[in-house]
Amino acid sequence: MKAKKSCPYVKLDTSSSFDKIGMLRNIIKKNNWTETTKDPDIIWKTREINEKDITRLNKSKALINRYPNPGQYTNKKEFSLIFQSIQQYFPEDLKFYPEVYFYPEDKKRLEEVLEKNNKNKKKTFILKPSEGSEGIGIQLFQAKYELLKESFSINQEFIIQKYVKDPLLIDNKKFDIRAYVLILGVNPIEAFISTEGLARFCTEEYKAPNRDNMRNVLSHLTNYSLNKVSNKFTSSQDILSQNNDSKRTLTSLYKSLEELGIDSKMIEEEMKKLAAKTIIALEPFITQEYYSVFGNKQSNKCFHIFGFDILFDKKCKPWLLEINAFPSLKIDNEKESGISPVDEFVKTLVIENAMKIAVLRKHGKKVDSYDNYERILPGESFVKYEMLKRVGELFTKLQGLKICGTINQSKFMQIEKLISGSVSKLERYDYNLIFIKVMKLRKEMNLIMFIRALEVLAERIFKEDRSRAEKFLNLIDIIH
Repeated sequence: MKAKKSCPYVKLDTSSSFDKIGMLRNIIKKNNWTETTKDPDIIWKTREINEKDITRLNKSKALINRYPNPGQYTNKKEFSLIFQSIQQYFPEDLKFYPEVYFYPEDKKRLEEVLEKNNKNKKKTFILKPSEGSEGIGIQLFQAKYELLKESFSINQEFIIQKYVKDPLLIDNKKFDIRAYVLILGVNPIEAFISTEGLARFCTEEYKAPNRDNMRNVLSHLTNYSLNKVSNKFTSSQDILSQNNDSKRTLTSLYKSLEELGIDSKMIEEEMKKLAAKTIIALEPFITQEYYSVFGNKQSNKCFHIFGFDILFDKKCKPWLLEINAFPSLKIDNEKESGISPVDEFVKTLVIENAMKIAVLRKHGKKVDSYDNYERILPGESFVKYEMLKRVGELFTKLQGLKICGTINQSKFMQIEKLISGSVSKLERYDYNLIFIKVMKLRKEMNLIMFIRALEVLAERIFKEDRSRAEKFLNLIDIIH
């Protein structure tokens, strides 16, 4: 961990924190802070912000630990749509998100893939309810007939990912990492990753999935909510030493990895790069939701802690499984009465130092690292992703004075005026047809649909033999 810097004094409003009140009060006491609802520096909320919060924030200088509507870009389906769209422009840089299908939209395409599944080297897929959590409704399959019919008996959407084969194992058990990523402000967004986090282990030994073991969730799924009920789930008080617990600190995990000859610093660096690139991909969407609530004149009202679920394969390549907009910050031991030492240690660090960084940045203090947090954005090495930010800025420009997160047909048509006539030979009705093609019967276009419309527009303008990605990037370059 990094050396601690001067500790800021914080006035903290805990009145909307509900289940976090005990931990927050411990942090307040430890740092000699003040718990108050009058002129706080930070308002800590358990749930999403609402109209009452927005009114209060607009009348004060307080920060809140929530960005507006994070589910709009972290929901399993929405995140997959966003990432799938952006991956085509940076395929080598963003290949850490598994191949994904949407059900029922991609049913035919998925069935074609399953029919070609090689008998000797079968691909395994994992089905997740789009709105699901805690491992509920997840299943593995390799063939059409293995899909449980009851999964589709209700009006529900699913995402289907290619299962990451050959996971990195410790003690012959599969595990994933819950990494905590802190973001602050907009334009630009600042991001920090916590160097301490959680490793969640399966309670059954891993075996490559086949027809006989695919239903053994405790061998294939690392979700704590599933594994905690197993009589093989273990925990201890010795959380920073190497141990065999089912939930461990990253400090403990790294000691086990080093014993296997794996460089833990390399694992850390891979997670930093993955987290930074993911936030860059989401930045236009985060910014749009922020502007639609606070306008584009206020850039420092919020901070937010995301939970990144990351799996490493045996070649130490990281895979992003999903992002949690509201990662569990509970510290109680649900298997036994009392407090979980590993959760209390990690989550106290994550929350306490996130608040300190937020207050320091609010007062204009530069922070590159603070205790368990290291800055990952902004960074010079990510300049090539600037086009993503420019797309977001164009979308904001088309919305005009009232930023609401969507544009209608007439506002989309304004793109015609921003493109040089010497480049585009399209007529006004062409833009109208593009809007109708992308939106079908819908009237309001959000940012992901706007990106799709720009892709169609690029195909229409640039007829010559270029890749789809090149055409899109060229279009962004010529829009003024």
